[in-house]
Amino acid sequence: MTIRFRAGLTVLLILMGKLAVAAPKDCDINGKSVSPDNGSTTAGLTGIMRCIDRESRQLVREQEVQNGEFFGLERFYDNGKLQRDFRTNAKGNKEGGAKTYLAGVLVADEQYQSGSNLGLQKFFFESGALQRLTFYEVTKPISPESPFIETREQASITLNQNGKLRDVRCAKKPVINFDKINDQKLCGFQGEVQLELYSGERLEMRKSFLNGEVTATLSYWDNGKIRSETATRDARYTENRFNQTGVKVKEIVSQVIAVQGGSRRTKELERDFHASGTLVAESRWVNEELLQEKTWYLNGQPKSQLDYQGPTFTRNDFHDNGTLAFKGGYSKTRS
Repeated sequence: MTIRFRAGLTVLLILMGKLAVAAPKDCDINGKSVSPDNGSTTAGLTGIMRCIDRESRQLVREQEVQNGEFFGLERFYDNGKLQRDFRTNAKGNKEGGAKTYLAGVLVADEQYQSGSNLGLQKFFFESGALQRLTFYEVTKPISPESPFIETREQASITLNQNGKLRDVRCAKKPVINFDKINDQKLCGFQGEVQLELYSGERLEMRKSFLNGEVTATLSYWDNGKIRSETATRDARYTENRFNQTGVKVKEIVSQVIAVQGGSRRTKELERDFHASGTLVAESRWVNEELLQEKTWYLNGQPKSQLDYQGPTFTRNDFHDNGTLAFKGGYSKTRS
């Protein structure tokens, strides 16, 4: 099944909860009294079943019936206002457009095929402002084993209530275009671009894209100091992390290797720094094999060094004045 947008599901569950505790209803099709819970009352009928709340006399439900079978148009109302409007196919799965409203305001405009989200989905705040655009593609079509297609989110653009970008996730090609917002430019398909992403009014991250791939990021602490920075250039991925005072505490360098369906990173260098900025540990790898580990005292003098070669390694320990304290050779192979 599809991965659904959490806010959309929350809205749907709220609405379903309201429907579950609804008061008794009076329903009819073309003026004939029917009960949706009694198939004998709808057998052979075609038309729109309309259900009225017995106490308030407000419309609560409209549902299409075709030769006694419920599929096609479905609409649900709350206090006379439209809540959900969608269509189902003969198997009872959502098909085509589906809209959700809160207090008369459109909050979700989704597209379905055989019960799964497919294509561009649009979500809105209760103010009516755009909240998120999400694009789904098919990952597994209908099979004899399942009446559903399987889809997966490929790209999304999320905004906060102030209309500023909150997050952008890109596909391998442009797929989103709605109301002057599109991922052709935002995802760097017209050239590398740096986006500013906000949490409310606070700048949370800067993210750079080229042809749908993230090439660099800068994230920030609440005080505005850089929290982390990453960059991917010439098949090398680098990452630096900082504490809230702006001091670098971690450095990672990896090689980026292309694999089927994407890429993976293999670590080549990792360094740890004290809160004062002093280097205290370093590890190096070659072809995914650990090559060397070093540590330092806070005064800058070496503390230990381990060198690996196949199944053996050597160890040197030092006093904090730099003089050798211990030296030994070991084998990693157990007897």
